[in-house]
Amino acid sequence: MSQLRRLGLTTALLTLVGAVGWQLLPDDPSLDAGAPAASSQADTITPKVTHTASGSDAASTAEASGLDGQLSEWRHLHRPIGQLSQAETEALIAQREALAEAMAAAIGAMDDFGIVLERYEDAAVRDQLVFIDGLGRSTDPASVDALESLYTDNEGYTARSHILRSLGDSPAEGHTDLLTSEMTDATDERLQQLAAQGLYGEAGAVDALADAAADASLPMNTRLEAIHSLGTAYGAGDALADIANSDVLEPRVTQFAEKTIERNQG
Repeated sequence: MSQLRRLGLTTALLTLVGAVGWQLLPDDPSLDAGAPAASSQADTITPKVTHTASGSDAASTAEASGLDGQLSEWRHLHRPIGQLSQAETEALIAQREALAEAMAAAIGAMDDFGIVLERYEDAAVRDQLVFIDGLGRSTDPASVDALESLYTDNEGYTARSHILRSLGDSPAEGHTDLLTSEMTDATDERLQQLAAQGLYGEAGAVDALADAAADASLPMNTRLEAIHSLGTAYGAGDALADIANSDVLEPRVTQFAEKTIERNQG
């Protein structure tokens, strides 16, 4: 599984401005048009986490209701607020991060990911990133299908990069399939590199990583990332040695493989 660290999603989406105080605004005010009226900064959030047995309409309804409730609270926390002190800003950030974590955990425990895909279509970017994070926490292979569907439907770098990271963290069967293909097929070099990074330590991807490292048609950064990912993959010793001892690969590639082997031995 990848060693990628989950992003501080809410913190990364905050804008803190103001000469006297700090001001927090939603990144898309139109999405908050239906939010509840502003309340005091001392308000606390009690996240709702709903998980029920699969296979029933009642379960899907309960999961949808739970997610909708969390989304309502989440959007309320991103309403226009105005000037805040630093302490108030930090408290609000903490509330947002706690609710984002609770939402992601609830999504990861869901039985019906169709609910998430439906809500995703009309969600703000900040909501979508939490959905993607949650799908990457599930052990259900259906969550991988959902992430791959979102990857196909969203051509922007932001969504696709987060989906690749989420797949790299996923414990579900099949989570390496898209990573393996995008490592060589993505048209954006940054996505190729992220895909290679997402295969860090994946024993089942040793052959694909070794092939990518030796492929002169791929960007150098992607090839080096593939070698780095081979570094902790079980059974990758022979592949790394073949790259390090190659007479046809570029010195930069063979030397990086040598250093990777040395780090593993040290």
